[in-house]
Amino acid sequence: MMKQLLSFPAKFTGDYSTFFTVIALTLLISATIGDKNGATEEEIESMISSLRSNGYDLFATAIASSYLRFHILSGGSYTLFSPPDFALRSLHESSHASVYLQTLHYHVAPRRLACSNLRNRSALFVGPYLDTLLPRRSLLVVNGTVLDDIMVDGVRVSVPDLYLGANIAVHGLDGIFVVAGKLGFASPVNAMKKQRKHHGKPRHGHLESGEALTVTVDGGYQI
Repeated sequence: MMKQLLSFPAKFTGDYSTFFTVIALTLLISATIGDKNGATEEEIESMISSLRSNGYDLFATAIASSYLRFHILSGGSYTLFSPPDFALRSLHESSHASVYLQTLHYHVAPRRLACSNLRNRSALFVGPYLDTLLPRRSLLVVNGTVLDDIMVDGVRVSVPDLYLGANIAVHGLDGIFVVAGKLGFASPVNAMKKQRKHHGKPRHGHLESGEALTVTVDGGYQI
């Protein structure tokens, strides 16, 4: 791409401001997309280290030990939204394993977006909804000015740009994206509140399901 830009005719007579704006946008999009070959093991390890050093140990462990690691290594660029430990621990203790895996996939978008990209999505032709690795499930991104918080699916991004690599961006969250209710499951958080109200403490075990997803061997889903 740079070779093509350098070979631009010297006698260009058009609008230079427009030309250089196009160049800037092209470079910005290229930087956002990252390497077409995808993330490396070194980038994965660096991301996991950053998560742990910022107190997001459970999400780091989940990425390191699940199919998501191999999915990220297979190619493309990604944005990960990391829930805090207490939220993942609560989910793990109160829901079925399949819901836990679905929730992890729901926290990964198949495109690298730094905090600046989330604030100015129009420059990258990105709408208010981000696709995720969970089939047919997307995240709603809402933000105002540069000084305002970014809200994703109603959860505040508390640590923007927790990690920025060539193909991976990670943002720390204040809470967790609840996929359970959208799939017909009872929300683990709401279920625990009801159990505390009626029994004094949460009851561990499986949640009753409606429309369930079957996790396949390769980490995909069947509805």
